[in-house]
Amino acid sequence: MAFRSRRQKQYVYLINKGFLPFEAQTLSRVPRKVPYMPTLIANRTRLHNRAKRDNWSTARYTRHIQKMYVDKGWMTLTRRGIQTYSPWAMLRDAEDRYKDKHPEYTSPWLRKQKQWRDFQSKYARGEEKYPRGAAYKGKGK
Repeated sequence: MAFRSRRQKQYVYLINKGFLPFEAQTLSRVPRKVPYMPTLIANRTRLHNRAKRDNWSTARYTRHIQKMYVDKGWMTLTRRGIQTYSPWAMLRDAEDRYKDKHPEYTSPWLRKQKQWRDFQSKYARGEEKYPRGAAYKGKGK
């Protein structure tokens, strides 16, 4: 087996679960352990299995997913002003639905930003010093 990066493995996994290539390319950047990702994958797998069971053509499956994007408003404008399908909008929608069910959830990105702001304000007041790391312990006293 040839070497594959984590993103390539994720891309192939998403394609096999029924995502279209443009979706898989974008969503391969998102880790699978994000709490709302398994639900998103399970829903698409269910749709993909139904399409295979009912013998849908590839074109019909693609049109169905594109119609889903339009119906749910997962569209964005390109620089040229053309509307296009946005997997990021689908991901944000899944995250919002997850947050509705679990209000205590905050994304890791927002959590890190808050920790950094809190640290900066404490540092400005002189309550905290920059951490030096294990290599610097005991030096410079």
